[in-house]
Amino acid sequence: MTSPRDVILARLRSVQRDSVSPVPPQYAKSPEKNGVLQIPWKELADQCAAANSQLYRFTTKNDLQTQLCASLANCLARSIYIEENQIWTVNEMQEFLRSKPDHLSIVTETDLIDALHQGSPEKSARRQLADCEVAITGADFLIVSTATVVKINKPGHLRLASLLPSIHLVLITASSILADLDSLFLRLAALAAMPSDVALITGPSRTADIEKVLVMPAHGPKELQIFVLDQE
Repeated sequence: MTSPRDVILARLRSVQRDSVSPVPPQYAKSPEKNGVLQIPWKELADQCAAANSQLYRFTTKNDLQTQLCASLANCLARSIYIEENQIWTVNEMQEFLRSKPDHLSIVTETDLIDALHQGSPEKSARRQLADCEVAITGADFLIVSTATVVKINKPGHLRLASLLPSIHLVLITASSILADLDSLFLRLAALAAMPSDVALITGPSRTADIEKVLVMPAHGPKELQIFVLDQE
């Protein structure tokens, strides 16, 4: 028996197949090669600057690691949350972060699960994340046209990690960069199951609820740094 959710998703996919979206003009000179976007790095950098995000591009893991540790030192982080990403596993990150003289307090998803099992309010998963000054997370995609980080909520990749800590550091590979939202929706539609919880993060937290005056940061991270590993 087909559920109402499956019926709605089938209709959405049908409309998506039948519609043709125009290619944004800024990508007219950024053709695909063998099905891969030729990344307009200047455009991406400009969009990140407009969104008040910081973009870093590296060709080696060592260079990325050096800058990552420098960013942690600059923000005087003492407690951080880390998760597996496209570049490193949690164990790999723990190894090089704990080798630093700062002796960071590192929180992982395993720690949060343990806190849930203990049932202690003082050690709740939400409280532990909120106490972390920095979250180092992965991302599923990065959209050039809006400098938007796309994060699908799933085991090992918590959406709250992009909402509670004051500083959000995102690690992603260049192969996960997409041109625009149309490209994103095509990727999501191609998945075996359409995700029901997707976070689209464009710059630090902000709001314009009061008299349409933009306030930044608002009720989430005050800083967003994006680290891209481009080994091609």
